[in-house]
Amino acid sequence: MRLSLCEMLIEIVFSNTAHRLINWKVLKLYIPRIMLQFIQLSLLLVED
Repeated sequence: MRLSLCEMLIEIVFSNTAHRLINWKVLKLYIPRIMLQFIQLSLLLVED
């Protein structure tokens, strides 16, 4: 139980901090790409 609880706590803390750091970096990188893909898809749908 101790190990599982410690692992859970570590995962929760690490995931929280990692999510804040990684999400910001990843979002900065991927928002433009996602927007471009979304625009391309919408244009394709409009063309059809």
